[in-house]
Amino acid sequence: INKTGSDVRPPLVSIIIRSMGRNTLSEALNSVAAQTYGNIEVVVVDAKGSGHPYLENACGGFPLRVISADRPLARAAAANLGLSHAMGRYLLFLDDDDLLLPDHIGKLVNAFLNGHGSLAAYTGVRLEDIAGATLKILDDPYDPARLRGANFLPIHAVLFDCALVKMGCRFDEELECLEDWDFWLQASQHTLLHHVPGVSAIYRFSLG
Repeated sequence: INKTGSDVRPPLVSIIIRSMGRNTLSEALNSVAAQTYGNIEVVVVDAKGSGHPYLENACGGFPLRVISADRPLARAAAANLGLSHAMGRYLLFLDDDDLLLPDHIGKLVNAFLNGHGSLAAYTGVRLEDIAGATLKILDDPYDPARLRGANFLPIHAVLFDCALVKMGCRFDEELECLEDWDFWLQASQHTLLHHVPGVSAIYRFSLG
């Protein structure tokens, strides 16, 4: 509450979903709609270029926009298009076959509001097979040297400040894979990545 007695809205979070219109998209969107955090926008990037399923302009109680380049987009190009249209203070990517648990955004934003001093924060992710069985838990403390050797950060584990984009962090459109690892390496040149322990997202390994 500010001095005038009116509510002060929490920072806007943009959740960017690169979509090929797969039938798992509705589950991903439902997991966003279930977020307990109250100030989210959903930016769906139509990576198909044509024939993407119609989406309403809302995801639960959150506004939803579909962005299209009117042509098929590779993963990195779709990510950059999403970044250019996101309006949030904080940004998070969610693949269209993965899921967020209800407290995922809230606990990551709280880490920023509690003043950890980093421009990115990440939390634990559970890797599941197609039957929902746990394959692995990724929830390790941050280690810059380890990140240089291999990517241990699923893309939807990380919430990052839009300042990183303004500093020049972008997805390398020459890369056909591992574009998210390259993006985290760019981010790590500007900030430590703050670890928030505890699993609050699901990576469905067999569906990707």
